[in-house]
This record gives sequence, structure tokens and C-alpha cells, in this order.
Amino acid sequence: MRPEVGRILNKDEVLTLNYGDNSRPNNILGRHVINNGQVISCYHPNAEEAFLEIEDREYPMDCIEKTNIFAVYLPHKFDIPYHIRWIFKDGTESYLRDPYSFALQLDKKMLAQWEQGTWIECYKYLGAHPMIINGISGVHFAVWAPNAKRVSVVGDFNNWDGRVHPMIKRSTGGIFELFIPDATVGMYYKFEIKTQKGDIFMKADPFANQYEVPPKNASVVANINRFVWDDRRWMIERNETNPHKKAIAIYEVHLGSWRRNVEAGNSFLTYKELAYQLQEYVTYMGYTHVQLLGLQEHLREETIGHEVYGFFAPTARHGKGRGLRFLINHLHMNGIGVIVDWMAAGMSNDPSGMTNFDGTHLYETSAPEKNNMMKWDCSAFDFTKKQVRNYILSSAEYWMEELHVDGFRLSAIDSLMFDQYYRANEESRGVLEELQARIREKDNGCFVITERIPKTFKGKFEPTFEWAGNHIGPLVAHIKKDNYAQREEENSKENLFAKMNNSEAHIIKLSHRFDFMGGTLISRLSGDLLTKFANVRMLYGYLLGMRGKKHFFMGQEFAQWNPWNVHGSLDWDILGNDYHKKLHDYCRDILHFYRDHHVLYETDYENDALEWLTKPGEAELVSFMRKNLDTREELIFICNFTPIDYENYTLGLPADHVYQQVLSSDDQKYGGLGLFDNGLVAVEEKENHGFSYQITLDIAKHSLVVLQRRNRKDLKKDEETGLYIL
Repeated sequence: MRPEVGRILNKDEVLTLNYGDNSRPNNILGRHVINNGQVISCYHPNAEEAFLEIEDREYPMDCIEKTNIFAVYLPHKFDIPYHIRWIFKDGTESYLRDPYSFALQLDKKMLAQWEQGTWIECYKYLGAHPMIINGISGVHFAVWAPNAKRVSVVGDFNNWDGRVHPMIKRSTGGIFELFIPDATVGMYYKFEIKTQKGDIFMKADPFANQYEVPPKNASVVANINRFVWDDRRWMIERNETNPHKKAIAIYEVHLGSWRRNVEAGNSFLTYKELAYQLQEYVTYMGYTHVQLLGLQEHLREETIGHEVYGFFAPTARHGKGRGLRFLINHLHMNGIGVIVDWMAAGMSNDPSGMTNFDGTHLYETSAPEKNNMMKWDCSAFDFTKKQVRNYILSSAEYWMEELHVDGFRLSAIDSLMFDQYYRANEESRGVLEELQARIREKDNGCFVITERIPKTFKGKFEPTFEWAGNHIGPLVAHIKKDNYAQREEENSKENLFAKMNNSEAHIIKLSHRFDFMGGTLISRLSGDLLTKFANVRMLYGYLLGMRGKKHFFMGQEFAQWNPWNVHGSLDWDILGNDYHKKLHDYCRDILHFYRDHHVLYETDYENDALEWLTKPGEAELVSFMRKNLDTREELIFICNFTPIDYENYTLGLPADHVYQQVLSSDDQKYGGLGLFDNGLVAVEEKENHGFSYQITLDIAKHSLVVLQRRNRKDLKKDEETGLYIL
């Protein structure tokens, strides 16, 4: 062995590399300039011989005794690309470039920002990213594992042998990195971790942009920069619009069970197939946004996307990330927003995932009382670490910037807010504050939806919208009761109808939880088919009239009987039944009605936007007015929750205007009996319930009627009766 080689190949470094313990293999491998020449050394655990090929010349490399390290001295300092010709013990040969001949790609600023927890765009560099260095294409791998003794990249390209590509640990930040030349997009890989105790195991990449289709979970090299977006107009308009004054009617969808390809063995639809089918359906129905469940990569369908291990990767069940970009782009091009159900509280406990990542509690908390995620096989994040906070905030940045999502519905918010003893979890709450600050700083129109936030935390973290669905269950339970007297007594105590009216920024939800726990809405209601469907139509219309944005779970628009099954498609065939088809038509019409009437969304959170015409706690016939004082638009909602038809029902009004019936849930085209059509409703000056005027109309049992204020100038007056006519 030449003395120059001996000066580079330090004995201790050689031994640790040979035993699989070296965390800085670049100290001895690769190109090293010395004196007037250079030493080039390489390593492969299965090699018999090695030859250096450079500038059409081949140099035999010396094998260091009792190792699989090979080296050669060249009497010049020229930095010229080279190959290694390997001859393996089984007689096969391979020509490979040397990963350790390439410069490190993460600069000191990046590493310092990671330590400080301020490297928001870290997802662009950590993980696996195709790149070209010195004209040579390959993949750069980087992973955070500060407590590991050694980290290696393993995959198809090295037969999953952790000895072949040990990574280089940086002196700052606890990050390992390595550029592997000639590695390509689509390759499967993982990280092999050797702990300080000597345990060896494989882990999926926490920053991967793609994984195998579950239940397999290898990471897949992906390129996040290949898609060209066409939604510029949508993004600009989103940025310029106040979501509180927009029509928002959300269609909550689980892509894996909305529709499936029955002809192909009940397989998942691809993102591209879903793009066309979902867009066409949502546009037809009148929803403004879709909320996509289980979009982050997760192991089991039953968790509805809670047991996440891919915080930077859309699920591979429907294809690659490029396919999801196509889906979102197509929805945006057709005026449909996209909200993602986003898990920020914890990670899957799958052994190949993030828990015990480097042999320690790296990402997950080690404090049992803070692991408030017992509902699922998950562990809570340890947000006392700056890097972990950085990780989850970077995930949000990825979904906003790389996937153009319009909003986040934060899953498991209670697990972020409280520990298992329901005490405040200050570190997690801090992450919510940082997330809000980040979104406000970007000022891009993206919004955040959560469940109810405790009043004690208001002011520190205020989501754009809160779910206001806690009263839906009690209201449905109330409606289903047959004993009318009991219902009146209960309503007088609980005032259930009024609880849905809220001037805070909220969304009235009939979410997946409603269908997932205790059966579907239609199956919960009592009575015969006619009564069940009448009550569903009435309830939907009532919620439509209440202040707040709207939210419906898939299948509720046609009253699916069977509980939601994540392993199959919705029961689309029941649309062949007249009851279900007419309810479907009703939902379509009221959604378009909602979008066409600005008074139902522009003034949602103004105190004078809703005026009760009857006291909601006194009777089961509830009426209220939605109004906009500036535009003078008025809609009167009259909801008859009783089993009684009311003829010549009088209702007090605050002013003398003309009203026209514009919607009735009892219309025959919606499956009702069509008993009454009030047409234009005359107003007379007569005191009624504290108002100076009243109207007289008819309303069927279990039904809703909506009246719209009409301008007298647009109407004709009958000279004989003095009444206005159309």
C-alpha cells in the first residue's frame, strides 16, 4: 500500500466502515487530494476486485487487507469524473459511479435553520430528490437521525444491503445525506438505521413524496417539480376573496369509497379518473368545495387516514402525486376548492414508520401523559423539539405550495390541545399558533377548519372556521321522537333549534362521523318512508337557512341506508329508487339555491343577519328571516317539524312587503305530497307575536317553505282584489 493511501485510510475509520459503524464514510472514501496527487478509494461488501476507469484508462485498485475497501493513487490533482468497475464474488461485474466523489449538498445555513426550527422549505431538500450534479443525474437522500450510529440508503439499487451506501453525517443538525449517481425516479428505498445499542432496522423515509401502495410501505423516489399548473386565475381569486363572505358548501369525500371500479375487481379509481368524475358530479350538485379524507399516506383504511406515516405524500392507492396534482388542478379549473383532512397531532406506530426512528423517541413524545391518541395506533409528536415543530409546519407548507390545497381541516384537534388528563398541551398549542401565523403571513386565501376551540385559547389560535356540528346529533334524536308532547317539553328546556344559530365563524356539518357512528341519517329517523324522507328534506332545508357555511358527507345527498364502508363504493344503485332520486334532486336544487342567494352566505357572521319570527324554544314550527340590510334581500324560512298540516297559518312580520314562495320541501318533484303552493303571499297590517304585520299561508307536516321578498315594482296589482299577482 502506497504511503499516500495509508495517510488517507485511517485504521480506525477503515475498521468502523468495515464493521458497518462509520457515520462519516467520506473521510476515507471518494477522492482525496494529497501532495501532488490524489487517492481514490471505494467500498463494496461483496467485491472481489475493483478497477478505476477514468479518461478511457483503467487502473487496478488495491484491496486493503481484511476489508472490502479498494484504493488507488493517481499522480495528478485533476477532478475528472470516473467509474468503478466492480468484480463481485459471484463472478458478475458492474460499472458504477462513486457516490462519495460528489460534494455535500446541504449548506451550513440550511443545517443551522433546521437546528433552530426555522427551515420551512426543508421538504425540498430532506428525503429523496432527483438532481443533476456536475452533469450527472442521480438522487440526493437526506434524513434526520441524530442519535443513530450509522444510517444507510437501501433499495432495489443495492439489493437492500445496508453496507453498500452508508450515509454521511453532517457535523450540525443530526442530518445524514448522500447523493447516489444514476439512481432514478420510481426506485423503492428505505433507510437502514444502526442504533447506538447495535440494533439494525429499516425505516420508511419521513420526508418521502411517494410510498408503495399500502399495506406495503417502502418509500419511492418521486419528482415533485414535473407538474405544470393551470390554476393561476383560481389562486389569484382565492387570494383576493374573503372566505367568510363566500358561498361554501363542502362535499366531504373519501376517495377510496366514493366510487370504485367494479368491473376491475372493486379496485380504486385513479386520481385522473376521479378528477373527471368528481368534478362533473360536484359541479352538477352545486357544492363549492370538496374535503378529501385520508389523503396523507396511511396504513389502514379503517383509520380514515389518522394513522399517517406519509406527511409529505398523498396516498398511492390512487396513483402518484402527479395524479393528485392533476385532480386538484382540474377541480380548480372548474371553480371547485379543495380542502384536505390534515393530521398534525401524531404518527402511525407502524414499526417501519417514524416511531423509535433512530433508536430513540425522536419524533414522538416520551411523556405518556401527552400521548393523547389512544383512539388510534398512533403516537403524539414531541413538539418540545424545534425540529419536530419544523417538520409538521413544513408539511403544511408542502400541501399549500406543492399541491395547491385551499384549506386544512385539522384532524384530532383535541390531541393537539390537551394531554390525556385534559390539561392544556402548551407545546402543541404553540404549533397551532405558528401554523396560523404562517398562513396569515402568506396571505394566500388558504383557510383552517377545526372542531370547537376552548374560549380560553381564543385570541392565540383562531381558525378561519370552526365546526358547529355538536348540536346535530341531539337535534336528529329530537326529531325522530314520535311523542310530540315530549318533544315540545324537551325543546322548551334545550332550545335545540336556536343552538344551530351562531354568529361566530362556523361550518354546520353533517360529517363522516355522523355516518360512521350509529348509522346513517335516514336510518336513524322514525316513521314510514314518506315521513323519513320528509324529515330529511326538512332538516337539510333548515340547516341551509341557518347562519354558517355548509358541510355534507358523501352519500347523505341521496340518503344511503347502509353505514359507510371504507372498503367499497357508495350505494349508487339506490338512485334508481324514486325516493332516493328525488331527494338527490332536492339536494342539488337547494345547493344551487344557496349559491344563488347571497343573503345566505355574505352576512353569515353579522348579528342582524338572522331574525327569529317565532321563538324557537316555544314550538316545533320554527320560522326565521335571513336578511341583508344593504341589499334588502330577504328570505323567510318556515320549518314545520310537527306531524300536523297547517292551513291558514299566520306568521308575524316586522314590515309590509310582498313575498313569494320559492321553495317547498313538500313539492312532488322532491318526493313530497305537494299539498300546498302559496304563490304570492299577501301581507296585512295586523299585530302578531309582537310584529305589526302578518302573512297567512299553508304548510304541510314535516316540511319547509321558503319565501322570498319581491319588489312591488316588478309585480302587477289586481284592480278588483287589490292583491299583487305575478
